Amino acid sequence: MTEILTIVVTYNGMKWIDRCLGSVRASVAPSDILVVDNGSSDGTRDWVREHFPEAKVSENKENLGFGAANNIGLRHALSHSYKYVYLLNQDAWVFPETFGTLVRAFEEDGTTGSSGLRKNTGKPVGILSPVQMEAGRDRMDAQFLKHCGKALDSTSEEIVRVPFVMAAHWMVSRECLEAVGGFSPAFPHYGEDLDFIHRAAYKGFAAAVVRTASAVHDRADRPRPKDYRMKLKVITARTAVTNPDTKPLPSLIGQSVILALQGVRHLSIIPWKGIGELWKSYGRLLRFREDSLGKGAFLY
Repeated sequence: MTEILTIVVTYNGMKWIDRCLGSVRASVAPSDILVVDNGSSDGTRDWVREHFPEAKVSENKENLGFGAANNIGLRHALSHSYKYVYLLNQDAWVFPETFGTLVRAFEEDGTTGSSGLRKNTGKPVGILSPVQMEAGRDRMDAQFLKHCGKALDSTSEEIVRVPFVMAAHWMVSRECLEAVGGFSPAFPHYGEDLDFIHRAAYKGFAAAVVRTASAVHDRADRPRPKDYRMKLKVITARTAVTNPDTKPLPSLIGQSVILALQGVRHLSIIPWKGIGELWKSYGRLLRFREDSLGKGAFLY
């Protein structure tokens, strides 16, 4: 049986789908493919069925968002006993050795706590990412560099623990999924990967980057306008409230102060509006935070 299930959430992804799924097909380490389509209108679903008949396709009538759509795939992975799940963005692709290198890193972790990986991360790894590159492969993806570059520069170890890495390329172990569950409904668009990493850490699993594995996230030509960046700061504040390793009320107050300062610094009203939204949603965020503590949260 194939040990890996690759989940690709699609939404009008014709620009990338051949490169994305073709890279999984070309992987040295074999992987089954599940495409979860979020109501594409550009022919993505029919194209996948015609050109990638080995892939299973799950159709949603509307765009459920990244987290909810991936949860469909994660439930499938658990019910079909896959050992590893690879979350792959539609605008991303892997190289023939990517999966195999990541699986070897997981296997080196073992269960005794004596391996180099566990020594480096301080806890068993649950999430591994390759080094995420721009399409030209001449430099790291800008956001990957922002979040992981400092950690990679601080050590020459092959496997490097990171506080956060984007879910455009995640290999997640079955043990981690069974304990942590799926993505929280508190974050339908963005923030779901940071929330998941917080919950994984709470359950005792580390996130890490494997320096000898690489893959592409093709988004360098898409701008990140100021309003978009400010909205992400508001979402990040919400993840601090749902983080089970923090006290929610102090986090709420602290993040409100941070948002106020960011509004002044960036001359934007969006963080200020985000303060009101954060307080208004506080009770709902607490409920999701409590729900997230259960085994296999949001998947059963």
